[in-house]
Amino acid sequence: MKLSFPLLLLMAAGWSLPLLAQVATAPLDSSLEIRMPQAASWRFVKAGNEQDDNRTATLAGVTFNGKGESDNQQTDWETSGKSFLLIAQTENVNIEAYNRTSLKTTINFQAYDCTRVDDIPLCGTGKVTQDRVENRLGFSLKAKGASYGASYNTEEFSWANSSPYKRQSYALGGTWQFGKVLFASLGLERVTQSNLYLPTLNWNNQIWAFGVMAGNPEETQLRLEYAGITSPEKNKTDDLGRTQRHQGEQKSLLSAEVKMQGILLHFRKETTRYLTATYWGEQSRSRSIMGLGWAPSNGIIASAQAYTDHYQISTSQPDQVAKSLRLSVGYNF
Repeated sequence: MKLSFPLLLLMAAGWSLPLLAQVATAPLDSSLEIRMPQAASWRFVKAGNEQDDNRTATLAGVTFNGKGESDNQQTDWETSGKSFLLIAQTENVNIEAYNRTSLKTTINFQAYDCTRVDDIPLCGTGKVTQDRVENRLGFSLKAKGASYGASYNTEEFSWANSSPYKRQSYALGGTWQFGKVLFASLGLERVTQSNLYLPTLNWNNQIWAFGVMAGNPEETQLRLEYAGITSPEKNKTDDLGRTQRHQGEQKSLLSAEVKMQGILLHFRKETTRYLTATYWGEQSRSRSIMGLGWAPSNGIIASAQAYTDHYQISTSQPDQVAKSLRLSVGYNF
């Protein structure tokens, strides 16, 4: 089988998106960013999920590297990036600042099957490179068993020397605690995407989650969460006939973590189903992560996570698999 150009784009898109089943509650691994701002209120907790006033901040850095090869060994790809995360707690308010300084994906392809994108034939050999930068600032307020959050996110990505795409998004959400260990969350994200040569596009992402978090961080702690994200199909054409499109998708995200005396084990899985078939057929993407870390309440934290990505461009073609490694180190104050 030969790897087609649109599948290469799907791979790069997959690498650009971190897996984040952190909607209702925050991950036990403090070096991981959250998906929705309301989850931040449960970053610093003690037994019974009460606020831990002895913990005030986290500073973490991450490196990400991955590579893979098509089954016919005629296409190879690699990605690399780094990011930084700062978390601060002041009484009932949590502040998070996230910066992904770079994420670069390079794909070298040779003699792949000819296909067409917007009626343009694509054949032969070449290289596809994508660069992506992201910044996020979020706040959360915890009050009487509930958390309310807001965040602002900017993202810019481009292919080779093409005009960059710019995304801005605002997110609002809430998480409600039932008893000591059960959580439910709802959120809305407003996204605006622009490009110099295309009309500006807007859409809303609807987000929900259920979670369980129990135990004592100093002894044994467990966290489970299942989340869903629905993003609608959107198209806009300007007076010159130029069209910008956002492909609708449904995502399911599962996160399971257990921490025992500071040793952290975690498993996360994301499945994305695209709502509209493309010229090449049905597309889907799934990602699973296995991780091991050291995550005490105070002091140095570190973790390693192995990513496995499966990409399918149509039901008539087998999955392509890519593997990556994420390393993080930080400090809990």
